[in-house]
Amino acid sequence: MEEYDIKKIQEEQKNSFYKRTKKGLMLNQEQRDILKKYDFDYEKYSSLESLLFDIETVLLEEEYDDLEEVSKTLSEIYYYYNVNK
Repeated sequence: MEEYDIKKIQEEQKNSFYKRTKKGLMLNQEQRDILKKYDFDYEKYSSLESLLFDIETVLLEEEYDDLEEVSKTLSEIYYYYNVNK
């Protein structure tokens, strides 16, 4: 039988929950940490579109795999909620 590290599972779950920022964006803790790492003040953004624009501007200059992953995930969320079906 496989053993599970309950503390590790709890920490992973905690980081995956989405929380609302002061201006209404929904980000999980991992995304927040990555955005902080690259000096994004995610609390100032009121739209996902403007945050994605700024992330893509940075990614045009440098390649950051973790920031690219955040951009991809947020782009998928934006598409899901904003494109007519």
